[in-house]
Amino acid sequence: MDNIEEIRIKIGAIDTLERKLAACNGRIKETEERVGGLLKECENQKLNVRKIRDESLYSFFLKMLGRYREKLKKEEREEIEAKLEYDRVAAELEELKKEKQELENKINQLLMLEYRYQAELDRRRAAAVRLEGEKGEKFRQLECENDLIIGRLAETEQALAAALRSRQSAECVLHAFKKAEIWAVYCLTESGGLISHLAKYSHIDNAESAFNRLISHLKSLQAELMDDIEGVELTCISQITSAERILDYWMDDFVIDSFICEKIRENIAGLQDLISSIADIEDLLNKRSQQLENQLCHNRRLQQELLVHLK
Repeated sequence: MDNIEEIRIKIGAIDTLERKLAACNGRIKETEERVGGLLKECENQKLNVRKIRDESLYSFFLKMLGRYREKLKKEEREEIEAKLEYDRVAAELEELKKEKQELENKINQLLMLEYRYQAELDRRRAAAVRLEGEKGEKFRQLECENDLIIGRLAETEQALAAALRSRQSAECVLHAFKKAEIWAVYCLTESGGLISHLAKYSHIDNAESAFNRLISHLKSLQAELMDDIEGVELTCISQITSAERILDYWMDDFVIDSFICEKIRENIAGLQDLISSIADIEDLLNKRSQQLENQLCHNRRLQQELLVHLK
């Protein structure tokens, strides 16, 4: 393929043209809505004029009041103005549709050119792998680096997915404990009786059940993390024993209510710290992923430069 450098410059405009096409589609949608609204307005104005011109009770009263001609002229003028505005916006819509068609044609032409360009690069890539000398060695070295980067990217994505699951699980446990805290405070400050007691322990049970899933997700996260990223400690919560539950139910005492409330708050604080730690890990993983993607893009640009100048 001749002038591959010129072709690369040409197909570099595809992204810009696609952004222009997206903006054009947005303007077309807005203009179509305006055209629809103006068409309705034209029809309404036409009906108003017809209503006055017809020998109706309304026109009779206008004649009686001496306002017939004035009202008719006003409605006719508004009908003309509405029609002119409709024509103007409809013409604008047609121009936008022409612009869209031109952009689509340009993009399609460049996409066909890009297909030929990529086919030529593939041919040159196959030749570069077997090429002797400095250029061939450099190309193969970059290929090996890319394979390693792609593998690390896959590992990072898996770790990010595990971190997300862990954080969502921790947030679920935290939400349940916060609900339990509301009822625990109510038990402290008000005489909620059996209903508040059952509500409080319903949320505590939900939290403890969700916590078991959290532990499983945290173990998976630990297994997915790279050696140079410090993990999170497998946290534990202050569970409320059966004896404490019985005391809380039968005694309904301020001291035991305070004790249970304090345990819930300790768990909330611990979970908030855990969520913060997982979020820090996610930040590190996202930065790692971005660095790897940047390095991969850089290597591929270097490879492309080698291929473009390869005969």
